[in-house]
Amino acid sequence: MPKKPSMIGQKDGGWIVRFRFRGATYDFLALYQGPYWVGLLERRRGIVGRLFHGQQKNVEFDAVRLIDAVLSSSELISDVRWHYDQAGTL
Repeated sequence: MPKKPSMIGQKDGGWIVRFRFRGATYDFLALYQGPYWVGLLERRRGIVGRLFHGQQKNVEFDAVRLIDAVLSSSELISDVRWHYDQAGTL
């Protein structure tokens, strides 16, 4: 199966960045919910999981650290905060 390239595009009034990290595909969605930008990091499911509404896969902590490092390296971005759906799980 060929690797899908990374992509950047517009979605739902924001921006989506799709990338591969350690064999898994992730979507980082940035939405403007004035006065703040809100980001959401999700691990993509395969085609079968999407067709049959399979359970969302956990995000690897190192993928969160990667996005945090990218965002924190910009002088244009400040006050990055992370929130999790379930305490203690990623």
